Amino acid sequence: MKPIIALASLLSLTLVGCAEPSPDLDGTAPVEVARIDSAHGQLRLLADADGSIAIAETTRLRRSPAEALLADQAATPLELYLALAGDDVDADPALWADHWAARPGVAPRSLELPLAGVGVEPGFTECTSAEWPGFLAGVQATYDYKYRRWISTGGDIWTNSDSNDMYRRRFDACAGDDVPSYAWLNVTIQKKLNNQVGYTFVTDGDISAGERFWYSSQSGYPDWQMQVTRPGNGNTRSLGLGRAESPPQIAP
Repeated sequence: MKPIIALASLLSLTLVGCAEPSPDLDGTAPVEVARIDSAHGQLRLLADADGSIAIAETTRLRRSPAEALLADQAATPLELYLALAGDDVDADPALWADHWAARPGVAPRSLELPLAGVGVEPGFTECTSAEWPGFLAGVQATYDYKYRRWISTGGDIWTNSDSNDMYRRRFDACAGDDVPSYAWLNVTIQKKLNNQVGYTFVTDGDISAGERFWYSSQSGYPDWQMQVTRPGNGNTRSLGLGRAESPPQIAP
């Protein structure tokens, strides 16, 4: 068992809404089932209507604890949450259901907290036109189709990145050093079914200089979109965008 007080002293964690069961997932809008606020950002776990769990994070780290757990230890969202929040916390039933669906009959592992969780991981500095492509190559390595874009403008920012008819996806965005603290960028993830006219809000986050946002999900909904917006005021602002996706895995 991990003492949550000791872990909180390392990560400056605040757990939000983690002990109460999630509402019935009978609509298309996702439900936030866990949130962890830390010294380096905010992590959110979202249950979709099909029962899958998505992950959204705003972070100042080059590699967050959540990303390390997913990449290095193939953590399920439940295992990720227990590793970061402590084994003795109450996890939302939606996290348990997702874990049992992925690993029937296999109890969640007690995973070691990665070095990124104890202040060893360096801060994120790769939001430049030269370094953003290399950074994305790392986080997108396990995906089949990859997209990246670098934007620098003094006007309004309203840029979309669509992901259509794919099963597994990741969106990334970062704010360059020329984004002053008062000129944050808003990143919004949306989705829609084939019969929907407009998009349904999924989640969002604000990022400023030295911060980045990423979102990962495996929901089967066909159309997804990331929007990055910030009303222009004449100041040049730079940002990086990324999208990666893989088609559904067909059972043999």
